[in-house]
Parts: sequence; structure tokens; C-alpha cells
Amino acid sequence: MIILDTCSWLKIQLIHTQLKIDLRSILQECAILLTHPLNKEINYYLKDYIDTTFFQIYPIKSDKLEELSDLEFDEADLSIIILAQEMDILVITEDGSLLMFLINLGKKAIQISEFFLTLLNLNRINKRVCYNLLKFLRERKNITAKRYKKLKAQLHRFQ
Repeated sequence: MIILDTCSWLKIQLIHTQLKIDLRSILQECAILLTHPLNKEINYYLKDYIDTTFFQIYPIKSDKLEELSDLEFDEADLSIIILAQEMDILVITEDGSLLMFLINLGKKAIQISEFFLTLLNLNRINKRVCYNLLKFLRERKNITAKRYKKLKAQLHRFQ
């Protein structure tokens, strides 16, 4: 199971707009979870782009959100943290502070660039599409030159 933060969804929309690569149908086939706060945020920013009815919504108790309210995250990100603590789930985030927080907790969290390699590995996208996605992210300085080089090396290992 996976959960994508709003920034990741916005990146997917940007990729669709700029590169004309629509990943929504692929993602609808994945076991994606949302939380109510994340669903609310996605519907606010991406209502006309993402149909969240395809995804399962995991309820988060408000008292758990209250417990973590002193952290520097919004409610949607807090709900992702809670979900990651309660379930074995892969978090895909473009929020660097959320990514580091989850990694420091020992949770599975990656950026969307790494997720593209996962989709390639699962034969959900081809090598050319994956290359174009990584190149797009690098051109927008979403990933560092060093990270891009490492991801390209991983990409070249695929047949």
C-alpha cells in the first residue's frame, strides 16, 4: 500500500500538463490510501484532476492529530505520519522535511523520482518514459545532479 502527499499529486499533474504523460490510470490500479485531511487537501487543490473515489480512505482520530500538532506539519502531513506509524505503508512525498522526518522514524518514504523506478520495475511504465520523467524532474531542479546521475545509473540496469 502507498500514500502520496499533495505535492506528489501536484507533480503528477505538472508532468501530465508539460510532458503529456498521464499517470493517473496507473496509480488508480495501485493500492493507494488517503486520509480524510489528505483527501480534503487534494480535493481543494486538484478537484478537477484527481478522482479520489478510487482510493481507500483511512480514518485518523482527531486526538492523534492533536498529539502531533506541535510538529511543523499541516494536518494532511500529520495524518500521513500517523498512517505510516500505524501501517506498513510506502509514503511518496515531495516535501523534504516530511521525507526526512519519516526516514528518521524508520518508515518507508521516497521521493516521486524513486517511485518512477518502482513503476518501471513493475512494468507499469517503460524505460523511455521513466528517463523522460527523471529528466523533467532534473530540469526543474526537483532532484540534484548527483541524485539524477544515481537514478540514471539505476535506470540503465533495466533491460
